Amino acid sequence: MNFDLLPRCRRAGRMRSGVLLLVAGSSLLAGLLAGNGWSQIRGPQLGYVFDESQGILRPILGVPGASRLGDPLNLGLSLTLAAISPKQDYALGVTQGDGMLVLVIFGEGDQPRPVQNIGSVGPGASHISLSSEGKSAAVLFPESKSLRILSGLPDSPLLTGEIDLRLAGFPEALALDNEGKLVLLSVPETQGSRISMYSRETGLQSLGIFGKVSALKLSGDRNVLVADRGSHEVSLIQDVLGGAQRIRLAAREDGIDDPVAVAFSIEERRVFVANAGSRSIASLSVDGGPTALTFCDCTPTTLERLDSDGVFRLTELSEKPLLMFEASATENRVLFVPLDDARRDRALRERRADLPVTVRRSRLP
Repeated sequence: MNFDLLPRCRRAGRMRSGVLLLVAGSSLLAGLLAGNGWSQIRGPQLGYVFDESQGILRPILGVPGASRLGDPLNLGLSLTLAAISPKQDYALGVTQGDGMLVLVIFGEGDQPRPVQNIGSVGPGASHISLSSEGKSAAVLFPESKSLRILSGLPDSPLLTGEIDLRLAGFPEALALDNEGKLVLLSVPETQGSRISMYSRETGLQSLGIFGKVSALKLSGDRNVLVADRGSHEVSLIQDVLGGAQRIRLAAREDGIDDPVAVAFSIEERRVFVANAGSRSIASLSVDGGPTALTFCDCTPTTLERLDSDGVFRLTELSEKPLLMFEASATENRVLFVPLDDARRDRALRERRADLPVTVRRSRLP
């Protein structure tokens, strides 16, 4: 045997192994880039937001304090309104043009499943309210003066009830349970806002008169959180199907000033209140105690839960950064999602178009 050939054979073997690894690695990369596995690899995501000006849904990518807006979802249609589930797993929307109700289920990758048309409820919805876990929805139809209830969301949406608003009155705020069996609605009257509850078993029953109700939230154990802009108060109605005891949680002296939205914490032992008057978010316990205020230097419009414990969206998408509120055991803070380049440029063009020609030339590029 020629031992001089052994080193050459070993080198040739190593070269062949290297080529095989390179070929295998290239095949794997090609497969990933072709969509065989790359679409399954993505970073953290906080949820979704509806861009009303464009009629689109956009993901919020990243984590609290380090997030950005992702590219719009390719739905193949535009929406006039949309409500996103608290679990961030789907959205109910109304299409531009024909006004049909559609279901968008978010997938594991960057794009959702095919849009599902929910034809059973009919066209013309003007408002959508979702339950605390997104399992049911109350959809408002002003032309027919009806409130239609969907249950079984998102996998098996089914029309399970309808409330005649000619009898109940046109609501200014809504809430419902996850089964779609109990609906709370606030209706304006001459002396204030009347809160009523509706179920198929009991029909329509009054829970009392408030000042001017701006928001309702129903907990899992059927306690109702009430934001009252008229009296600058937040109240809790305990056990609406039983004694329906009304408790004032906080008022103006506690920092409640023009409350526009309310929310429960995950364990439903704390309450958060968005105050348009004081530009703040109040945090308090359902068992009483002091109220903590977190100022946002903004006018909050909502407290929509995102896909992270204690994180809520405060504002809508606009020409300003999107704001969020994070509540933790140690600290409450306001966070922002910066504008992307496209939205920033569009906002700049809109501002420029609204200014006189001389100001446009001197102040804006």
